[in-house]
Amino acid sequence: MAVAGISFNGIVPELLTSDNYERWSVLMKNYLMGHGLWGIVLSNPNKNNEKWQKKNAMALYAIQLSCGPHAFYHVQWSDTAKVAWNQLSLLFSKSEADLDIELGILDDDVFVEDGKELHDISDKNFWAEVDKLYQNLISGEWEAAKSCIDKGPHIPFFLDSSGKTILHIAAMTEQEAIVEKLIDLVEEKENLLKKKDRFGYTALDLAASLTDNIRMAKCMVEKCQDLLTMEKEFVEIPVLLASATNT
Repeated sequence: MAVAGISFNGIVPELLTSDNYERWSVLMKNYLMGHGLWGIVLSNPNKNNEKWQKKNAMALYAIQLSCGPHAFYHVQWSDTAKVAWNQLSLLFSKSEADLDIELGILDDDVFVEDGKELHDISDKNFWAEVDKLYQNLISGEWEAAKSCIDKGPHIPFFLDSSGKTILHIAAMTEQEAIVEKLIDLVEEKENLLKKKDRFGYTALDLAASLTDNIRMAKCMVEKCQDLLTMEKEFVEIPVLLASATNT
C-alpha cells in the first residue's frame, strides 16, 4: 500500500504538503538544476521561443507532478514554471503563526465571504461553475468569465482557501485585460483592490512579485491611490510602482 504524501515519480521523495515546503523546495530546486531547468524558473517567459517552451513544459510538469492535492489545486492552471514556483512559495513558505488571517476558518476549496459560506459546497454544479470561472480567467476568456461573475455582485469578492479573490488570480497570471475589465465592472473598486489574501498580499502585490507588467500595476494604482501607502510585502514593488506612476 502506498504511503500518503510519498512521491513515487522519481523527482522528489515527498509530494508538497502544507508542512514540508522548506525540504521540498530544496529537493525540487536541486532536481531542476540537475536537469538544466532552474533557469526557466528564474527567467522571464519567452513564449515565442520553441526551446524555452519545451524547457518550461518540462519544469512545470515536474513541479505539478510533485505537488500534493492541495498544492496542485493552486498551480493546476499555471502556464509557466516561474508562476507555479512563485505561487507555491507564497502559499507555503510561511508558517501558520505568520499568517494574517482575518477571514475566519477557511477549509480547503471552500469559497466564502466574510467567513460565511454563500453556496452549497456539496453541489457539484457549483464547483463546476467555479472551475470554469477560474479556467476562463487564467486563459483570458473575459466574456465567458463575465457570464459567471454577472450571477451576483459578491462573486468578485469570493475567497478561495488561500484568501484570494478572482482579481488576485487574474493579476498573478498576468491577465491584464481581464484585470482592467474586472475593476471597471465592480462598483466597490477600492474594496476589491485592497483585499488581502491570507498572507497579506493584495492583487497589486502579486502582480509586482510575479510579473513585470507596468500597465497592469498602473491600472490598479489609478483606481486606488491608497495602494501606494499600504504596507508592502515585496521589495520589488516600489520599483514597479515608480514605473507605473511615472509613465
